[in-house]
Amino acid sequence: MFVDASETPLSGFQKLCFYVFKQMTKVRE
Repeated sequence: MFVDASETPLSGFQKLCFYVFKQMTKVRE
């Protein structure tokens, strides 16, 4: 997953958290 340079650091951080969250739920299944 790549973060657009035009995006704010906060939105990039939110995307990272969401990505990690999806990975965690995938492992939990």
